[in-house]
Amino acid sequence: VSVVDEMVDLSTTIATIDVGKSVSITRSYTVKQADIDAGKITNIAKVNGEDVPKIIEVTNTPSIDVQKDVTGLTVGDTEYTFENISVNGIKAQQGNTITYSIVVKNTGNTTLSNVKVTDNKNVKLEGVELPERLVNENIQITTGNVITNGNNLLGRNDITLQPEETITLTVSYTLTRND
Repeated sequence: VSVVDEMVDLSTTIATIDVGKSVSITRSYTVKQADIDAGKITNIAKVNGEDVPKIIEVTNTPSIDVQKDVTGLTVGDTEYTFENISVNGIKAQQGNTITYSIVVKNTGNTTLSNVKVTDNKNVKLEGVELPERLVNENIQITTGNVITNGNNLLGRNDITLQPEETITLTVSYTLTRND
């Protein structure tokens, strides 16, 4: 009996199998991110040239964590860090600019596709830190532009985040009277 399973690099021949008996062959396989993203592992072994498919369901649990923290305040020409604002009791007023970071982290076990980040204010995108994988893929995000309420701060719809990857955005916002 010929047994071939390319997924686990198996190619063997079993000389005889007695009537009413079975033979087990054990191999290991390391689950890949693509398997988790697909939600299953499909393995097809061949016994005497005939396909013997096996599908194993894989649980994918998408999850994302978003942190938004004020990092500074600009009053006139003076820039204050968040710590200085708290210690010195500085109060923000109309026309002052606040700077804050938005940190988006994939905390699940599946790749997130078409990641978008929006803000409910008209903010200026000052800076972006991307995962090294995206930098190596030459993914570019334009900074320095004002992004209007509800629009994607990343300016593109093809961003993916693999598990444990993080995008950090630095944005600024000029306070209005309504704030």
